Amino acid sequence: MSSLAPFTRHDAQPGARYTTLSIRKQRERLQVFLLTLSDALRPLVDPQDIQVLAANLLGEHLQINQASYGEVCGEYVQISHSYAKGLPPMVGAFRSGDFGKRLVDGHRAGRLQVCSNTTSDPLFDEQERKVFAAAHIGAYIAVPLVKAGEWVGLLSVLNIEPRDWAPTEVEAVAEVAERTWAAVERARAERALYRSEEKYRSLFESIDEGVATIEVYFDEQDKAIDYKILEINAAHEAMSGMGREIIGKRIRELMSDVPKNLLERVGQVALTGQSIRFEEFVTGLDRWFDIYLTRDGGSDSRRVISVSNNITDRKRREHLQAFLLTLSDALRPIVDPEQIQVIAADLLGEYLQV
Repeated sequence: MSSLAPFTRHDAQPGARYTTLSIRKQRERLQVFLLTLSDALRPLVDPQDIQVLAANLLGEHLQINQASYGEVCGEYVQISHSYAKGLPPMVGAFRSGDFGKRLVDGHRAGRLQVCSNTTSDPLFDEQERKVFAAAHIGAYIAVPLVKAGEWVGLLSVLNIEPRDWAPTEVEAVAEVAERTWAAVERARAERALYRSEEKYRSLFESIDEGVATIEVYFDEQDKAIDYKILEINAAHEAMSGMGREIIGKRIRELMSDVPKNLLERVGQVALTGQSIRFEEFVTGLDRWFDIYLTRDGGSDSRRVISVSNNITDRKRREHLQAFLLTLSDALRPIVDPEQIQVIAADLLGEYLQV
């Protein structure tokens, strides 16, 4: 439960009029309300829907005239919804200074403020009483939310008539303030994560490089002995010639001849977290790849992300150029036509392995 200290109670302590039985009943009612609130907020994913529902449930629970949840944006308190019954809804951007210096200083300090009667509160001067009277506010509770030393939100409940607030009513407002803030933050974090995942998924499937996430397996001596393919993108399918059916399989199931140095490198990256780039000829695929490996996660992770490019055509061109240079260098000093033919045929045979 949220702590109610420190808070400012402007009126005399009213608790004497509550019997032990009535207090127990009030606490039972509070618990039922908080359970209902939690159940109602849990499935909501839109921050504004959360604020609307919380204010409405609190207003109905307390049978008050107005309940508003606002977020502090610089010098303004932004209220997108207000439960209103007998008072006009308070919706819009309100300059925090308009609440009065004493109230705002209390909000910034995180002091919960309770007033049972605005007309007789000794802390209000005549001008402040006139402001409350003009707004038809006889009693209120204001719960500021301060996070990491910064005033971020405000939940206020207003009543037209003076009201002797029960301790459980004050506690209900404080709990709703904290739970609303937490639910809104959770919804925003989930929405940001979803958008981030959407962007990642779009990038993952659209880039030209083949991307695969793998999980590396080690023996007792921390030597990489195998890895399982967890995820691949469309470009990886095209480059490797293997489709999504390889997801969930180990590389030794897919290739009879796994390059030893490839296993050593993925193991090194998984254990040290140091990314590497290299070129590798995969015999089983008869292709050359430019491969970049980086660890996915912290020191305890054994997952590695592989980003690869098929460089087979480039390597073949490089080999051809190297062969032609070797051929030219070998033929340049030769003047005998028959010897030229012999050397050219031998070098070509070696190059083509025929």
